[in-house]
Amino acid sequence: MKKNLFLVILLAMAIPSFSQDVNQIFEKSRAKCQSITHGYYEMTTHKKYMSGPDTTLYASNCYFKKHQEDLPFPVYFHARYSYKGEYGYDALFTDKELVSFSTKDSTGTITSLDPWKEYIENISHNYDFYDLFTTTSSYPLPDDSTYLDTTYRAILHGVEKVGNWNCYHIESHELPNSEDSPLKVLDSEYHFWINKEDMVPVQISSTISIVMGKDTMVQYDLLTLDKYELNTPFEEKKISMEAIPPYIRLKEYTPYKTPEPLPLDTIAPAWSFPSLTDEVLSLESLKGKLVLLDFFYKSCFPCMQALPALQSLHEKYKDKGLVVVGLDPYDDKEDNLASFLAKRDVDYTILYASKDIAKTYRVSGYPTIFLISKDGRILYVQVGYGEGVEAKLEEIIARNL
Repeated sequence: MKKNLFLVILLAMAIPSFSQDVNQIFEKSRAKCQSITHGYYEMTTHKKYMSGPDTTLYASNCYFKKHQEDLPFPVYFHARYSYKGEYGYDALFTDKELVSFSTKDSTGTITSLDPWKEYIENISHNYDFYDLFTTTSSYPLPDDSTYLDTTYRAILHGVEKVGNWNCYHIESHELPNSEDSPLKVLDSEYHFWINKEDMVPVQISSTISIVMGKDTMVQYDLLTLDKYELNTPFEEKKISMEAIPPYIRLKEYTPYKTPEPLPLDTIAPAWSFPSLTDEVLSLESLKGKLVLLDFFYKSCFPCMQALPALQSLHEKYKDKGLVVVGLDPYDDKEDNLASFLAKRDVDYTILYASKDIAKTYRVSGYPTIFLISKDGRILYVQVGYGEGVEAKLEEIIARNL
């Protein structure tokens, strides 16, 4: 009995020191990442999007150098991106321009910081990096403020192999706040594999569990370094315009011109598409009804936000002459759209549409909502979804039934 009690006491004493060891590993790893000024890495990414069924494979390699300037990216870089094993494109950022080019077709676009800095800032999220190396925050490694969060916890699972590296494997969790939101985050789980030799995180994963309505969705990312060289000399020309092959034909960036919405009071373009149950519905067949037409797709977050409001309008006015129709130009039967909608209690008509009809309706963003009169004329167009949209739609619907 005394022996068992002694073991229990030893275990209890070990718990605080074990937790402290985890934080020390994180602190050393964070200090290592913060010390990085330049380097090169090759990375493989496995990504599962929130509403997608499958994991997609990406790969990239990148030369980078941190800077202290007020620029859209925290590093100068030359990166090459691949998708499902196929070469995609190269991207290069200097203190004067962003260049995207393809060695496949020998073409590229050069976007100068002056005058397009704001535009580059707006699209900077489209370029993936190993953020622990290329940002000043080294997120998602925890910092001092993380340790003060009472919901934060971390577990050291031991030492595991990643490639040829012996790594500390640490699991951490950040529990969500209680703010009211259509998307409720259940848990944010991270795993870090930190190289024992130099304290570099060579692999990280994140699993974000989210609930919307009756649907639990999971977004997953696994980032693995296949190779890295940090703070070792490399040629500056690798992150300069000299890195662009001479055969690449560059053209200056010209801004995309958003199409003007279809004018109000014009006849809505005709369409005819199959439903989720293969029943064909046409706009012509809805003459004499007030039609609310919603262009949407499954993985669009603002589209998800709009669904409860559109379902509410459907239930309130379906017996008074309103027909709500969702047109989806992107998803098909393999995307489990019926299950996605059922979990959100959406039972108005959804059609598999074509991208051509979205162009015909001059859809420039999602969702785009049209109200079409009983005689087929466009009464109202709403691009995007946010506070006040449902009330505005209801006002126009009530006035035109």
